[in-house]
Amino acid sequence: LMMVPFYRPTDTRFKILTEAGAFPSDRYGVESQLRLHDIDTKEGLIELSPREGETYLRTEDILKVIEEQGQSIALVFFSGVQYYTE
Repeated sequence: LMMVPFYRPTDTRFKILTEAGAFPSDRYGVESQLRLHDIDTKEGLIELSPREGETYLRTEDILKVIEEQGQSIALVFFSGVQYYTE
């Protein structure tokens, strides 16, 4: 429900950027919002993974995706707590 006021997709700006491997309930919430607005998750979900051999996302990689696809991104959603540990 917390996404409802923030996610207002349009015909051209409808994608949600999130981290790959997000906590299952976070991913479910993101997918639910896309489905609520009749947006195919394959088209509306951008999942960003760390570089090969790395554990964490780099800020510059997040910014690059926003720079390249920002005109189609309606929401950037990253969890506040990372539940992976090493």
